[in-house]
Amino acid sequence: MWKVDDAATTLLMTRLYENLLGVYEEPRWKFPAGTEMPKAEALHEAKRWLKSRTPKQNRDLLALGFDVAGLDARYRAERGRRKPSQDPQPLADPFDYSHPRYWNAFILIGAPG
Repeated sequence: MWKVDDAATTLLMTRLYENLLGVYEEPRWKFPAGTEMPKAEALHEAKRWLKSRTPKQNRDLLALGFDVAGLDARYRAERGRRKPSQDPQPLADPFDYSHPRYWNAFILIGAPG
């Protein structure tokens, strides 16, 4: 229904599916390592995780599979085209995904279990 950030969505969906499949080696939220989470809890944990990460953590993780320099350049170009009035809360770093615009659009449809 609206645009989502590719990099933030990649991190969120990767974490969500790790949670659903139980393919993680450290305890997450209230679940022991390797436990398959119910859908609602898996999504909730992934959102909590994404909004709590630092821009550096996100940049380092994305560098494994993304052109981070290209993302930086695209972000700067987009910011240059906008008027200050169009962006009331400018972000200091393109890899800061703590704002709800990066994770709040994702909802669970269907049975939560």
